[in-house]
Amino acid sequence: LYNGLEGRGLTVSSTSPSPLSIQVVLSGPISVLSALSPDNVVLNLDLYDKGVGDHQIEIKKSMFSIPNSVVISSFLPSHISITISEI
Repeated sequence: LYNGLEGRGLTVSSTSPSPLSIQVVLSGPISVLSALSPDNVVLNLDLYDKGVGDHQIEIKKSMFSIPNSVVISSFLPSHISITISEI
């Protein structure tokens, strides 16, 4: 999920890896984990301070939205590349 581009006439035109895919290892109660889908784990990228061009973004655990009883054990990659262009 890209935050900070709306209303600025900008869009993410490419990502690396493409398509954007991050492997996330989660831990928590089995009842919660077994009910999870990819839609329950969301990466929120804050792009408010980014302009047109290529950007390397470091991924941090705090950027993920996950259910309260779940913990992120690890994730890969640790960085992604994005290209922001005008709409």
